[in-house]
Amino acid sequence: MLVTKQEVIANAYSNSSIDESIFKDLYIDIAEQTHVRPALGQDLFDEIVSQNDAGTLTALNTTLLADFIKPSLYFYVKFEVTYENGIQTASLGVRENLDDFSTEVSFAKLAAYRRETFRQATLLKDKMIRFLDENSDDYPLFKCKIGTTFKKSGIFIPK
Repeated sequence: MLVTKQEVIANAYSNSSIDESIFKDLYIDIAEQTHVRPALGQDLFDEIVSQNDAGTLTALNTTLLADFIKPSLYFYVKFEVTYENGIQTASLGVRENLDDFSTEVSFAKLAAYRRETFRQATLLKDKMIRFLDENSDDYPLFKCKIGTTFKKSGIFIPK
C-alpha cells in the first residue's frame, strides 16, 4: 500500500476521530489500481510500489510519492469509502450508520460530497501528471498521459 489509513484520515478529513476500521486495505488497493496505476502507467507504478515495499525509493521517486501520488491517493481513498462511512451491510441487510450525535445526509448531499471529493482527487492527479510531463527525462517509465488533451485546428484530440 502506498498510503496508510492514518495518513488518509490525517490528510483528507477535517475530523480526525474517524474510525480506522472503515479503511480496509482493499479500499486503498482499489483506489491505487483504479486511479493511480492508470495515470502513472504500469511500469512506473510497479517501480514505485516495489521500491516503496522494499524501502529503497530513489530521491526522485520519494518526491513523486510524497508530493504527488499520496495527496491524490488520500482523496481517492476517501471517495472509495464514502458510502462505507454512512452505510453498513449487516445480517439484517443494508443499514445507515446513525448515532445520537448525527443526522442523516440526503442522497443529493452525499452525491455532491462524493463529486467534490472526486474533483479534489482528480485535480491532484492532474498536478501529478503535469509534474511527470515537465520532468519526463527524470521519469522515463512514465508513458501514460490519460486525461490530457491538446487542441489542434479547433478540435480537441486525446494525446
